[in-house]
Amino acid sequence: MFNLSVRPEAAKDLEAIKAKSRDDHAMLLFLLREVRDDRATLEHLADDGVWESPSYDIDVTPFAYMQKRHFDMWRIKAYEFGKKVPVPYRLIYAVDNVRQDYHLFAIMKREDGKDYENDPALVERIRRIYLDLGLPFKG
Repeated sequence: MFNLSVRPEAAKDLEAIKAKSRDDHAMLLFLLREVRDDRATLEHLADDGVWESPSYDIDVTPFAYMQKRHFDMWRIKAYEFGKKVPVPYRLIYAVDNVRQDYHLFAIMKREDGKDYENDPALVERIRRIYLDLGLPFKG
C-alpha cells in the first residue's frame, strides 16, 4: 500500500503558509490528511486524471518538465468537492514505486502568470531532494 510522507522542505512551506494565513494552512492540512487517509485517492496519485476524495476533486498531472528528464514527479491541483474554484496551492511530489511511497516535496502558491515548471529555484530544490532520496528514474 502506498504511503504519503511530507518532506522537511514541504513542512517548511506549510509553516510559511501558516505564518501568512491560518485558514490556508488549516485547509492544506485537511487536504493532506484526507489524501493520506483515503486509500482510493492515494492509489491514483501516479495516474493522470481527476479523482474524487470525500471533500475534494483531486486533479493529478505529471510534472512535465521533470518527467521529460526521467524524474517521476507529479502535481496535485485540488478543488473543493463540487466547486470550480481551485485550492490556491499546488502539491508537488515524487513517486517511489519500489517502496510504494509518495514524497511531498513542495507546496507552491498558485499565482496567475507564474509557471512553476520553469521556476529555476523550485526545479533545483525538488531535483536535489529527489537525488538525495535516491529515488528511481523513469525508463
